[in-house]
Amino acid sequence: MNADNPGASRLALLIAGGFVEGVRVSPSGDLWARCPFHKEETVAFHISPAKLLFKCFGCGISGRVCRFLELTRGVEAEEAARILKDLIQLAAFTPSAGRNRPRRAGELLGGLFESYALRLRSGAKSLTTGFERLDALSGGLSPGELTVLAARSGVGRTSFGIALLLHVGLKLGRPVAYVSGPLAPPQATERLLGALAGFHPRNLPTELLGGGERRALREASERLAKAPIYLPLEAPRSLNSLGDLTRSLRREQGVEFFVYDGIEHLAPQASLSVGAGLRDLARDLDLHLLATSRLKTRGQTQVHDLPADLFSNASSVLLLSQSEVAASERGFRRLCLEVAKSKAGPLGSLSLALNLDSLTLSEPGV
Repeated sequence: MNADNPGASRLALLIAGGFVEGVRVSPSGDLWARCPFHKEETVAFHISPAKLLFKCFGCGISGRVCRFLELTRGVEAEEAARILKDLIQLAAFTPSAGRNRPRRAGELLGGLFESYALRLRSGAKSLTTGFERLDALSGGLSPGELTVLAARSGVGRTSFGIALLLHVGLKLGRPVAYVSGPLAPPQATERLLGALAGFHPRNLPTELLGGGERRALREASERLAKAPIYLPLEAPRSLNSLGDLTRSLRREQGVEFFVYDGIEHLAPQASLSVGAGLRDLARDLDLHLLATSRLKTRGQTQVHDLPADLFSNASSVLLLSQSEVAASERGFRRLCLEVAKSKAGPLGSLSLALNLDSLTLSEPGV
C-alpha cells in the first residue's frame, strides 16, 4: 500500500472509513479519492493525515478531518474529536513494515486501553445476536469484525443468518443488509416473510393460505416494509463488487450489520483471499460482517473442515451441525452450534431448535 509512511497511510484509510471510492494512497501517506460530497469521476478529494485536513479540488469543500467525520458519520463535533483520537490510536498500534522495533508489552497497554475507552465513548458498541448463550461466548457482534458460520447443506445456515438479521434489523432497529449467493432476492424475501409470519415459504402463495395465515402474512409484510433491512437486487460474485456494494450501503444507508450467505459463491481477488478480503472490508467500514460457508463434508462439522483462510481471518468461527440428541417436540430439529473461535476467549456450544414449518431458530429453555 505505501512503503514510506505506513502509519500515515493507515490513519488516512481509517479516517476515510469506506465513505470514499477510488482510493489511492501516496508514498507520503496522503489519500486521494473521488469526493463523497458530489458526483465526479476524477480523483480530486484529498486527506492529509499529517495535517489532519481534507479538501476536494473539484467542489471546494474543505476543513479539518473532524469536520469530515461529522459529515460522514453524522455525529456532533465533540464525538467526532473522540472518534479521531480513537483512529489515531488504532493507526499507532497497527503493525506495519518499517516499524518493527520490539517494544515491551507495558509500552502498549496505555494506548491500547485508551483506544478501547475512546471507541466505546464514540458509540461503537457490540450488537446482541438474539441468542443469550452465544452472546456470552462470543461477546456479540462488534464493529469491524468478521464472523464465519460453517455448516453442511440443509442444516440451517440460512436460517441462522436470517435469525440474526431480523433480530438486529427489527428488534434492535439497526440498518442491516442481506445478500444470498444461492437465493435470488424474491426467494430471500420469501424466507424473511416466512420467518416473521411463522410458516414455511412453500405456503406463501395466497391460494394455499387460510384466514389466520393471511393475517399473519399481512402483518409480517407490514413489519418488513418498515424495517431497515436492505436486499441488493443482485448478489456480488467477487470481492471487488462486494466491496463496492458494502461501501455504498454503509455510506448511504448506515448499514451496521451485513450478512453474506454462501461465500463459496464469492471469487477472490488476484492478490487477496476471500477470508482476508472479508476481514479487511469489516475493519475498513467498521461494521460487523457475518459470512456463511457451505461445507461438503458428511457427519458432524469439525474445525478442520473449514478452509484455513477463513478460520485464520475471522474474529469468531461458528460451526452448525445436527445434534445427536433427538428433538423433544415433533416438527423440530435439534441443532448444535459450536463456538470454535471467539474474540471473547471462551469456547463452547449451545443447543438450537429449528422449526421445520417456519424454518426459524430458537434457543430451547431461554
